[in-house]
Amino acid sequence: MSKKSEAAEKEAKEKKEAAEKAKKEAADKAAKDADDDGDADDKETEAEGEDDDSDGDKGHDDADQDKKLISKMLDKHVGKAEEMDKAEREAMEALGMEAYQAHKEMGCKEGEALDHAGHAVKLARHMATKQAEAEKKEAAEKAKLEAAEREAAEEAGGTGDCVAALVYVYDHDARELAKRLTHSFHEHHDLSLSAMHVHLDHGSCLEVAILKGDAREVRHLADHVIAERGVRHGRLVMVPVEVEAEKHAHDGETSHKHLHVHVRKAG
Repeated sequence: MSKKSEAAEKEAKEKKEAAEKAKKEAADKAAKDADDDGDADDKETEAEGEDDDSDGDKGHDDADQDKKLISKMLDKHVGKAEEMDKAEREAMEALGMEAYQAHKEMGCKEGEALDHAGHAVKLARHMATKQAEAEKKEAAEKAKLEAAEREAAEEAGGTGDCVAALVYVYDHDARELAKRLTHSFHEHHDLSLSAMHVHLDHGSCLEVAILKGDAREVRHLADHVIAERGVRHGRLVMVPVEVEAEKHAHDGETSHKHLHVHVRKAG
């Protein structure tokens, strides 16, 4: 082999070795860069985790701060906590928080949202107070009426005689109801003086029965009638009376005794 050929072969071999070396160095550098990137990602992930933890703590702090703000707002608009019972205070705090958060979601600033929430809670409390007063007044009036009715019933219904008006509305189409009612009055014919029947509409009838007799028996009959299925708006009005046998004559006739009914005086 000539010297020229040997030199060319050597040069080619050196070039090949240099290329392989450069290729190996490039691969090593790429692997190193990949490891560095992995470490950086791990550090970034850890940092994000720390930020999340920090945000979690901040959210908790914000919630506590909101509670304090709501408490101050309630003190300003509806009164101190010690001036109301615990249940009412907790209910207003819940309502205030809900209104406050709703106004913040609508874009209100913190102070504005608190003012709106305060007015909402104040209005709600005012309405609840008015409703409670109305219910209390209605209950008192109902109790007063019931007491008066009981007093009248006791006066007339404890012992002695009475005259009474039994008023009720019943369903004309209820199965055999009219028949049962008629049967009840026939069973107590000694108490019945008169009755009036009015057709109110296609299905409802009004009846007024005038009764006289022992107050307990009159009450018993009325309770039985009112309790019938299909009877509505039943009410019994009793007037205590005294029944006396008096002897006198009418239009020149011979005097004789007969019963007279006198309304009993109160007290």
